[in-house]
Amino acid sequence: MSAPKVSIIIPTYNGERYLSETLDSVRFQIFKEWEAIVIDDGSKDGTVAVAEEYAARDKRIRVVQQKNGGVARARNGGLRETNSDSTFVIFLDHDDFWEPFALSSLIEAADSVPNCACATAIGRFVNEIGMWTKEGDLEESGRDRLELRDGRVQKLSVNNPTTFGSFAIRNYMVTPGLVLMKREILVKTGEFDQDVAPCDDWDMYARMSRHGCFVFLNKVILNYRLHFNNASLNSEKMKESEQLMRRKLASSQENSPEQAVIARTAYKEWQKYLIRRKVEFATDALKRKDVSGALKQMAYIVKPFMDMVRGI
Repeated sequence: MSAPKVSIIIPTYNGERYLSETLDSVRFQIFKEWEAIVIDDGSKDGTVAVAEEYAARDKRIRVVQQKNGGVARARNGGLRETNSDSTFVIFLDHDDFWEPFALSSLIEAADSVPNCACATAIGRFVNEIGMWTKEGDLEESGRDRLELRDGRVQKLSVNNPTTFGSFAIRNYMVTPGLVLMKREILVKTGEFDQDVAPCDDWDMYARMSRHGCFVFLNKVILNYRLHFNNASLNSEKMKESEQLMRRKLASSQENSPEQAVIARTAYKEWQKYLIRRKVEFATDALKRKDVSGALKQMAYIVKPFMDMVRGI
């Protein structure tokens, strides 16, 4: 049997409520040459039963279980279970679902630029029951890409790819189901870094962009579900993760000389922004006579300030 062209990895934890819609969107793809690995991260609900029911109906779907270890570990575990001869790899969260043309559109985009690392597109928000919500918000955010080039931040048009200079500023893909990766580039890059989760996907994109650009497809291919369990809604954890990821990128020995300048410049600008914002929050707290709140805000400044002094 020939290798599938696309390996789809679906990490899931207690995803019983949404997994059926996600797997249906995989099975209904126009492009048929795929395999799907559902990697269960120690779920305590009926997730495995749902996944095994689909696997029984479609031999392209397999279910793998592991002890709970977080989404980055699950993504890495799922990748190791895929066919090593597939051309592309894509990670789909268990609560998102694709449009039927998602894979075919991404493959066409990737094939159009031979030296690219990935192909990406845009998504839309849906609510817990899968209905469109906040219409236009996520679409516009996906198109609103920036790039740090020649020491200046520049706005990218929809005809421009996303580059290392873009990821040094911020992450433009809110969920990995928007990113079709070339396996050969992913293998060069290595596994997801569990230490920077939940920004492990952003970290992965930045690392992969050292090897090639991300072709941008101005097309909605995915529905991103908003609900109270979204990892990105854990703001404090996300802030800590973002700080770790930015420091890692700025100090990485894997950067080329040009990339090192870009990463350090972007990190410095982010540090300045963070310090300004925390000072504003602390000032507001003092106006309310909330001394404890003001001190807490100022405590957040210590790390970025020291990094600026050390030139990191």
